[in-house]
Amino acid sequence: MYELWDKDASQGCICDPGYTGPICEQRVCKVGYDPIYFDPVGSRRFSNWSFVISTESPSAMIIGNYSMIFYDYSGEDWMTRPINYGAYCHDITQALESIPNSVIAHGSVRCLQWRDYNKISPVDEPALLGTNPFFGIKTTLAFPRNPGILRQPKISIFLDGKRPTLYSTDSAAPVRSFVYPDGFTGEEFEYFSERCVDVDVSVATFVQADGSIAYQYFSDLTPLEFRLLAQCLGDADGVDGTPESESGSGRVRGIDFSWDFGTIYNPHLVRLVDLTVSDSIVTDLCNGTMNSVRGGGMTCSLFPTTSLSVARPPGFFVPLFFDPSDKRFKIFTRPGLDYNPSTTFALFTTSGTAQMVSDFVNVITDPQQLYSQSLFTVPLNSSADLSYFGNIDCETNQPNTNGALDCIEKGDRLFVLDPHLNVHAMGANPKYLNIYTVESVTVLPYARTFSSLDSGAKVESRNRITLDMSVNVALPAGSSVLGARAYIFRPPTVPVGGFRYVSTCSNRGMCDAESGLCECFSGFYGDDCSLQHNVVQ
Repeated sequence: MYELWDKDASQGCICDPGYTGPICEQRVCKVGYDPIYFDPVGSRRFSNWSFVISTESPSAMIIGNYSMIFYDYSGEDWMTRPINYGAYCHDITQALESIPNSVIAHGSVRCLQWRDYNKISPVDEPALLGTNPFFGIKTTLAFPRNPGILRQPKISIFLDGKRPTLYSTDSAAPVRSFVYPDGFTGEEFEYFSERCVDVDVSVATFVQADGSIAYQYFSDLTPLEFRLLAQCLGDADGVDGTPESESGSGRVRGIDFSWDFGTIYNPHLVRLVDLTVSDSIVTDLCNGTMNSVRGGGMTCSLFPTTSLSVARPPGFFVPLFFDPSDKRFKIFTRPGLDYNPSTTFALFTTSGTAQMVSDFVNVITDPQQLYSQSLFTVPLNSSADLSYFGNIDCETNQPNTNGALDCIEKGDRLFVLDPHLNVHAMGANPKYLNIYTVESVTVLPYARTFSSLDSGAKVESRNRITLDMSVNVALPAGSSVLGARAYIFRPPTVPVGGFRYVSTCSNRGMCDAESGLCECFSGFYGDDCSLQHNVVQ
């Protein structure tokens, strides 16, 4: 036992990127995709970032250059050479691929660009609630040869000390830049590994009499596909047979099964992978070169048929539940806006679960900071205790306190969703769901005040949730019981429920910590052991 004043103190080395060990004497080898890992439809998730450079003046010109700061797998930052504003995809990708040490493989970056950002419909831009007020260029970049979870890149406009090298000719409309992921991010573990065999789903839209969208759903399921999908979904809340998730049962192909319908409190979460090989898909991940029917002059070169690309775009996450009143699997997001109703998707499930944190707390974004990495929480008017400011952090508001079903702490996997299936929810929810990692949950020393969208009244927040990536939604403060909620995604227990297919030396070699080089097992090669020799008989 040691009980002196420094009993809770320790000293240790915090290593530079690329080094590890108790005294940082060991080098870290490259990471890669396990070549033995085989997704039946050839889909791997990797980082995909959109960035916008714009002003709020239609007559202003943007002049100068900027650099992108790219973070590799180890977290080390790399700055590109200066890029002129107005540069096309070719120049941007060349600047990134020219970063030293082959940080980004030559010919690997995929680029998509809108030359007239203002003409993009608000329906297609995650954080816009109304008319697009920004004039500039939007570019989306994907990095299929940089596996794993990458830190969000940055745009630097200060390449000459404190003097900006990118500026607007209208001093009243300065240059603004946003960076965010729109549902497609890198990962290390495959949590959605079980393909629902013989079930290929399509996404349809339920339109109300006034033309507004209430929700989207899986369409054209045969009776057999319905039972197979129910069997694949299984449990939704981690507790078999609870009435909260409205458990059901059935029989398919001679096997009895039970399953949860899911609810707004515990929705199912699945991954959809597009099975269509087409150059007419108008999303941030697409094939070919075309002009967007939605405007903005979009050109795309993300997935040409080269050995450096994957066979299909990465899958996206969809939260859903089964509504027994009209026998439909309803989804809360809007991916169907980008796809023809006849487009089919492979469906992958997870044994992980999703849990709403509290139905008495709205999650909002700061209207002055689009695509921020911060969320705020405010209590609903229905809260009985007027002294409750909407805290959902584990330190000050444990589950079952002030109506909380769960609580949030650093390291949790989090997503945000308005679960109410109405026109307001469809406008607030993203097309493609991001699952974030919570970096911190702060109890603000003084309540931060926001204006209510409904009444103009002031609402106060005491929780700031800082995430690892920018949010791709705009969630205004409201005064009704409706609005967005925070959800925690509990991944399956690893390694039982998730396979680590991104790892040092790609799981197919040993790392020489002295040299930082991979020693590949027989039959594998490459600086990260991600390549496999052909089999000779």
